[in-house]
Amino acid sequence: MLQVSNTSFTTSVSSNAMAVVDYLSKSMMSALPFIVCAALFRTVAVIMGEGMLGLWSADSDIYRLFYSWLYNAGYYFLPIYLGWAAARQLGCSEQLGMMLGGVLIAPDLLKLVDAASTTGGIDDFRVWSASCAGQRLHDDCYSGSHLGARAMASGVFL
Repeated sequence: MLQVSNTSFTTSVSSNAMAVVDYLSKSMMSALPFIVCAALFRTVAVIMGEGMLGLWSADSDIYRLFYSWLYNAGYYFLPIYLGWAAARQLGCSEQLGMMLGGVLIAPDLLKLVDAASTTGGIDDFRVWSASCAGQRLHDDCYSGSHLGARAMASGVFL
C-alpha cells in the first residue's frame, strides 16, 4: 500500500494554487491600462457633459464619442486583449490567444447566447453544419458540402 505524505500533498496543492493565482494576476495586470483608458473616456465625457461643466450637450457627437463609442469599444474588445495577455503568460502564440478571445465576441456566438438567455436553452446548435444531436448534416454552407468536414462531423456527432 502506497502512502502519500500529507505535507507534500498540501505543498503541491498550495504551489499549484499559487501558480494559477500568479497567472491570473499577471494576465489581468497587463489589462489594467486598457480598462483604465476606457474608463477615462467616460470620465472625460461626464466632466465635460451637461451635469458638470456643461461644455458638451448630451446629444452632441463628441459627447457620444467619448461616453459611448470609445468606452464601449474598450470593453467590447477586452476579450481579445486578455487572450493576448493570457497567451503571453502561458508562452503560447499570441495571435492564437487573440483569436480565441475574438471567438468570445463573435456575432454568431453572441446571437447564440442571446437566444439561450431569452428561451432558457438552445434548441439547435451546429458545429461544422452538423447538428449536435447528430441527427443530420446540412448543405447550407461550404463546410457542410465539403467532404472532409462531412466525414469529420459524421464521425464526431453520429
